[in-house]
Amino acid sequence: MNYRLFSEGGVEWEMTEFEKDSLVDLVKSFPVIEPGYHRISRLEEVDEEDERQQLLEESIAEQYIEDRKRLENLVYHERFEVEAEIARIQFNADDLDFLLLVLNNIRVGHWIRAGCPDEKKMKTLRLDPEHGIDFFRMFLCERFEAMILVSMELLEE
Repeated sequence: MNYRLFSEGGVEWEMTEFEKDSLVDLVKSFPVIEPGYHRISRLEEVDEEDERQQLLEESIAEQYIEDRKRLENLVYHERFEVEAEIARIQFNADDLDFLLLVLNNIRVGHWIRAGCPDEKKMKTLRLDPEHGIDFFRMFLCERFEAMILVSMELLEE
């Protein structure tokens, strides 16, 4: 994957068809973290029927709907320019910031699904069919997140 600045104050990514399809497939899975995962308090025991907890979950679910709409306009197959098996897409700083939040939700969501393994456990973990896709998607998210951070640095220069 390559990147370069373009004249309108954004960055253009060049990627293979596989990388493009991987990005599109990843963002289609958003959100991975369920609204119910978030707790109004980690310090006190909160009943699922608690009005504050329900309000939090409803607010997150509504935000996910808005984010999903924005995401559909940001990353979809028709937005890419494809030429000679190279796909190009342009992002501004706001797009990159939003995409970073989305990919982080996906990466952390798959980490949660895999049982929240710590670094020590990751070194000895054996992949099983149930969680193999979780680790693969975590890896892909990390790769795209790194690309976003490099692109954001490039825009700041």
